[in-house]
Amino acid sequence: MSLTFSEGLLNYRHEVSFMKKILLAWVLLCSSTSLALPRISLKLTGGMTYFFDNDYIKGIRGLYDYYLDSYAGVTGKFKPPRLGLDFGGEIAFSIRENLAIGFGASHLRCSRESEFGYQLPYFSSRDSLKPDIRLIPLTVNLHYYVPAGPRLKADWFIGAGYYMMKFDHDWSVATDFFSYHSDQTFHSDKSNIGFQGGLGLEYEVSPQIALVFQASGRFIRFSNLQGDLTEKIGSLNVSWEDETTNGYFWFYRRNEDNSAYAQVSFSETKPSENEYSAIRKGILDLSGIAAGIGLKISF
Repeated sequence: MSLTFSEGLLNYRHEVSFMKKILLAWVLLCSSTSLALPRISLKLTGGMTYFFDNDYIKGIRGLYDYYLDSYAGVTGKFKPPRLGLDFGGEIAFSIRENLAIGFGASHLRCSRESEFGYQLPYFSSRDSLKPDIRLIPLTVNLHYYVPAGPRLKADWFIGAGYYMMKFDHDWSVATDFFSYHSDQTFHSDKSNIGFQGGLGLEYEVSPQIALVFQASGRFIRFSNLQGDLTEKIGSLNVSWEDETTNGYFWFYRRNEDNSAYAQVSFSETKPSENEYSAIRKGILDLSGIAAGIGLKISF
């Protein structure tokens, strides 16, 4: 059925009026405090991180203790890879006035070199140890904000993350016995799910900018580490090298007289020496704490 010009014009006015009402309702919805569009913030932080004890630290410390008890003239000191740098960022979306969901990424790195020497009956030896640990977590956190002053608020957060790890171990030995020397390197990449949480303090400099201090803890561990293992041995003009992609990280106890020492090694097969006990694959526990300062920008 065809419409007259006046009827079509009337229908058009009704449609325009209806669209105006919808648009007005949307504006009122967005301007409501409780139903406002989510605010977005960007936080950038940098600071230090501390790794708790793990099989690697225990094993190298045990080796150093074994040297102290077994050899004369021990020099140098074992420096455990504990303290490192932590830089990261997070984008957060507010879901209520005091709640937000944040998506972040950070980079943690700890590299520490240790050197210690010792005297054997007819020659001296010197060990050099260079571990390098890198951790990249991709995190999701729930934030709960609590006012703590006119310009200060506390930020409690907790969440989970996908942690990507790179571990490098370089252990070299040099002696004055026919210039004998050896070098062992191990590299492993692995990922796992971890958890984190902490507390931050935000001081508002302006409505869009705040200074941030935060402290956090994390729980993340990696087991069954497999990677590239290279061993080089030389003496005078003779050298030998072996490479494999099936190297493993091992942890065990070395029993000497009435003492037991935690030890680590890297090899394709399980260590089988008679003085070793409680042999298992090592666990690289990278749980720890971190603290940093930064800037938060709200949009």
